[in-house]
Amino acid sequence: MKKLTPRFFLLGFLLLSFLPVVTQAAEIKNLRVEATDDYVNIFWDALPEADLEDSDGYALQFSENQTDVQIVNPANLYLSRGETSMALRRNSFKNDVYYYVRAYTYDLDEDNRKYLGNGSQRLKWRTDHWNKVEATASAVTDPVVQRTEEGVAEVNKDEVFDFGELRISAFDTFTDFNWSKPVKMAKSDYDGFLVRVSTKADLSDPIIEATVNQEQYSARVKGLSPNTQYYAAAYFYDRSGGENQTFGNKNIKGFKTIAAIPRDGSTRASRNIVKIEKKVNGRSFIVGVDNNVAVETTTTTTNNSVNTDSKTALRARISALKAQISTLQSELNRLEAQVGDTPTTVAPRAKTNTRRSSTGNNRLSKLRELLKARRGQ
Repeated sequence: MKKLTPRFFLLGFLLLSFLPVVTQAAEIKNLRVEATDDYVNIFWDALPEADLEDSDGYALQFSENQTDVQIVNPANLYLSRGETSMALRRNSFKNDVYYYVRAYTYDLDEDNRKYLGNGSQRLKWRTDHWNKVEATASAVTDPVVQRTEEGVAEVNKDEVFDFGELRISAFDTFTDFNWSKPVKMAKSDYDGFLVRVSTKADLSDPIIEATVNQEQYSARVKGLSPNTQYYAAAYFYDRSGGENQTFGNKNIKGFKTIAAIPRDGSTRASRNIVKIEKKVNGRSFIVGVDNNVAVETTTTTTNNSVNTDSKTALRARISALKAQISTLQSELNRLEAQVGDTPTTVAPRAKTNTRRSSTGNNRLSKLRELLKARRGQ
């Protein structure tokens, strides 16, 4: 093995001296909350002076909403460099309600505007009537903060939130979309979900944008063309400036509708697709692609004729009504035989039988009314 000379070590040292030094922002450690009858006390460990650098002090963010506690928002309190705790009045916080808190360093610019720097983990906590604190810390990936001329910090939400997988079940003239409930987002982070569908791979000129609320995790898009290639993506959205601002999804998925299937029940595939069409999840949102597609209808008539699907449904309802009418008619005949059309001949001393006869007459009247109503249908 060749022996390394001192000249080699000197050369290596000179090369390293010209390489850029990459440092990672220091994290404020050991953020914690304690409670007394009068105060909620928040503590954290002081950063070494080398990590404080030109910071003007520490700052605290706390809120019931998770999205209020992030580096792009202003802090609630700004403290001096030497402070590592803060006492807040207990009556400012409700018992058994979760709050979020985070500590930062901050610095001032020449216009006295404050910018947050090194951050701690985000602490989710609550306290009870006996001053017991339950707390859970979670790591936070801060976005790159951009300072504008107005001093406003901006953030790209696509870098912070991830929508996850969009699941697609394509049929001939409709497609079902499903996704999972977000677990790392507060309700204040977004207004709902948006599904965008287009015939173009880049989702330009979308044929539909369907929005659903935060409690819905599926959507059905109707009015599609059979055997046709489509592309779709789902996003979080919030309503801002009168428009839906979407974020959170980086993936566009392609899908192709299947060949047209008749709805006449003549084949197994036909019967299956009719069942799928009628099976609508309680959280599903059904929408049509164009104005000529009905959102949801039970029967459709054209020139006073009923289509095949509607005829099948009507026949089933007619059979059910006939069965009910037959049952009611039998019950009616039995009661009429018991009470007769003439006044009852029950002995006066049989008080119980008199009541039964009166009850039978009342029930008979109700059955007649019900039977009449059924026949009217």
